[in-house]
Amino acid sequence: MSNKPTITPSNSNLNIPTWYDHMSGTFERSDSENGTTSEDSMEDTEIAFLVPEGYTADLSASLTVDDWGKLTITDDKGAVHLTVSMTSAESSAGDRGGHEEWTRTGSANLPSGKYTILVHHENITYTGQYADKSIYNISKCNFSIDATKKRARQKVTTTSKVIVKAHRPQFEFNRPITLSAVVTWENDTPNFSDIAIEKFDRSPVVVVDNKGRTNQIAIEDVTAQFAGDTVIDESKHVAYRTANISWKARVWDYADPNYTDEGRVIEANSTSDGAPGNPAFAITLE
Repeated sequence: MSNKPTITPSNSNLNIPTWYDHMSGTFERSDSENGTTSEDSMEDTEIAFLVPEGYTADLSASLTVDDWGKLTITDDKGAVHLTVSMTSAESSAGDRGGHEEWTRTGSANLPSGKYTILVHHENITYTGQYADKSIYNISKCNFSIDATKKRARQKVTTTSKVIVKAHRPQFEFNRPITLSAVVTWENDTPNFSDIAIEKFDRSPVVVVDNKGRTNQIAIEDVTAQFAGDTVIDESKHVAYRTANISWKARVWDYADPNYTDEGRVIEANSTSDGAPGNPAFAITLE
């Protein structure tokens, strides 16, 4: 006789990590002639559960047993994220050595990853003065899992160029720059915030201006701020938000009669300097 629970959804392959909005298992056994014993316990049941990349899960679990049981959720590194324990350590045994039907629940927030849900059940064997009353011994273990996906807070990056131009004398050069922003979600609507400069090239470069004079130039500082509100393009399933870049560079013109070791500082931003397009942070919508 099988001691496996009836699983819903019935087409589930429990060994493949899968996202479930709802998962439940039912196991009940009674025998009006012979009763039940510890051999009528539900066998340990493992369910492979997946929280997709870029999401978190608000998960709740319910466990109902007669007599003892335990439900645990662990990640693929062995860390325990949820325990619903209904053993003799949590409640004293009754006169017959077990416990009447009881229910407990628990909840957890799970980051993206693979998890194992393990359900353990123990039905007792009546002994001593209750041995002849085993027909009243019922074995039961019902459990359920409910989960809600939420888009996770995430960091996104974009690349652009710091384009430095000078007009007197005239020259131009550019340096790559990496920017980052944080995306949070509210009702499936993304919000971009916390714009930051991740890195840029500070190394000096030698350029020759339109008068044939040699200049050395280096980027000293770069800042950025959002240029407008988030734009949602449902036709392309993307949301994006643009940014403006401001920069400060130091120039050494060795042919300048007023040359100093400190050089001279020039400043501009991506809009007033005419940079070809502002950098944009983008994220894919469902």
